[in-house]
Amino acid sequence: MSRYVQRDGALVEKHLAGPLHPRGPRAGLATPMLVRDHIDAVQSMADGKVYESKSAMRRAYRNLGFDELGNDAPTTVAPAPEPDPQATVIEAYQRVRDGYKPPPLETSVLPEGCE
Repeated sequence: MSRYVQRDGALVEKHLAGPLHPRGPRAGLATPMLVRDHIDAVQSMADGKVYESKSAMRRAYRNLGFDELGNDAPTTVAPAPEPDPQATVIEAYQRVRDGYKPPPLETSVLPEGCE
């Protein structure tokens, strides 16, 4: 017994019909994208409470002063802290006191007239 499916208004044997659409049987249909608020129970590392709602957890994070990051890479990079000049001088002094000698500087030949 053969089974038939409808393709472009005609009945075709199922084994000869192939897929309805190259990306799957429902790919041509409009489908709403749903993002649900419910999550499985998760304990927050920020306040120790258990949340089952994404929005409630985000609200708690915001109230605690946290920023939520997604999967995207950060678009800005925090500037590197400026080194403390006094600490840099102290560190250099201690290195020299401990026996550090910098390598000799390479000298280059200057063009005539430049001295």
